[in-house]
Amino acid sequence: MALKHDSPLETAEVVPDVAVIYGTPTQISAIAKALIWHGIFPEISSNWSFGCSAAVGAYRSKRPHVSIPSSGEVVWGWSEEDEISVSPLST
Repeated sequence: MALKHDSPLETAEVVPDVAVIYGTPTQISAIAKALIWHGIFPEISSNWSFGCSAAVGAYRSKRPHVSIPSSGEVVWGWSEEDEISVSPLST
């Protein structure tokens, strides 16, 4: 199977293993609270130079990750300076 490039969830041709959701701390907190309500406790990471690896960490550990985007994500990934991200897993 060929690798698929990044795409919005609405137009993805396959069900992804991991999605990265960016939002304000309040929005991501609501997602984390919903996960915890269902007994899924996300890991929290602040990899200052490798924040984008949260999706890989979520895939490897089979647990969602909440992370503070690194400066590389702000510059190259176009995340906003006031955003954090969550990488929940597909079921």
